[in-house]
Amino acid sequence: MPWQSELPPDPPKRIPGWFSEIPAAEPDYVPGWFEQPNRSLRINTAGTLDLRAFARGSTELDLAAAGALQLGASQIEPRELFLHGNTDMQLAASQIEPRGLNLTAAAALSLQAAARYQAALQLAAAGTLSLPALARMAAVLGLNAAATLSLPAYERQLRNLGLSASGSLTLAALARMAGALNLSATATLSMASGFPAVAPVLSPFTASGDYTIPWWCNKIDVVVLGGGGGALNGGFTNGAGGKAGQWNAITLTRGISIPWTQLLIPFTVGAGGTHGALAGSGGASSAAGISGSGGAGGSAFGSQPGESPGNYSFGANPTPYPGGPTANSSTIQVPGVGGYGGGLFGAGAMDGGRGQVWFYAYQ
Repeated sequence: MPWQSELPPDPPKRIPGWFSEIPAAEPDYVPGWFEQPNRSLRINTAGTLDLRAFARGSTELDLAAAGALQLGASQIEPRELFLHGNTDMQLAASQIEPRGLNLTAAAALSLQAAARYQAALQLAAAGTLSLPALARMAAVLGLNAAATLSLPAYERQLRNLGLSASGSLTLAALARMAGALNLSATATLSMASGFPAVAPVLSPFTASGDYTIPWWCNKIDVVVLGGGGGALNGGFTNGAGGKAGQWNAITLTRGISIPWTQLLIPFTVGAGGTHGALAGSGGASSAAGISGSGGAGGSAFGSQPGESPGNYSFGANPTPYPGGPTANSSTIQVPGVGGYGGGLFGAGAMDGGRGQVWFYAYQ
């Protein structure tokens, strides 16, 4: 057998191994909050548009939803805002402060706790329009509802307000209108309580000044009492006591008797008349166009007690307004009481008591 040369070894077989660098898979996209669009933003959806934690839009914002539109806790402050929902629109806790705002809903429009609108606001709903806790409008407000329009806890409009409803229009706790107001309803118009319920407040004044009208009141009873007359000095017999001041009163209805824009009512409290050989009359108390004249001074010798005006009942206040008691000694009694007459040769003659003014504000 012949010798054969040594055959070369077989080439090594390729053994599958690990690839040293496998390209990493791209991470799934995780949606984040859209925080601050600086120019214009337009969002359209065929279903529900939900921006319940939307932060801020600084220029123009246009949102449209074929279904429901929700801005439950958004803080949107663009120059102009346009919202359109073909069904329900809800802004339950939004704080929207644009220059111009236009809201349109084919069904219900609800701003349950919306905070503020600084310029023009236009709201329209083919169904129910409800703003139960809306805070403030600083310029022009226009509301339109084909069915029911309700603002049960609305606070204030500073310029023009126009409300229109084909059904019922309710402003159960509307606070204040400072400019022009235009309300229209083809069915029921209700302003059952123009302001949040506040208990009546009685304000008595013993010196002249200005009364500040409470913002929440609808009516004010004004009651005035003139000052008491001074007493006559005595001579060989006792001097006569002074006469009591006179009562007067009026009820003011805001928007009728006085304008809603009036903030103050000036008033004067009459002084008591001076005693003497010629006793002086008391000064008149006045407010809101009425006057309570002062009592006459003592004019003859005789009875010394100064006359009491008694108590006075008027208007909505269930408690009578108190006049001072009869002056039976050399002590000045107030309000509105005549001075105590002098004894022999003038001893003990007294001035009359000053008058008083009361304001009773109520709803």
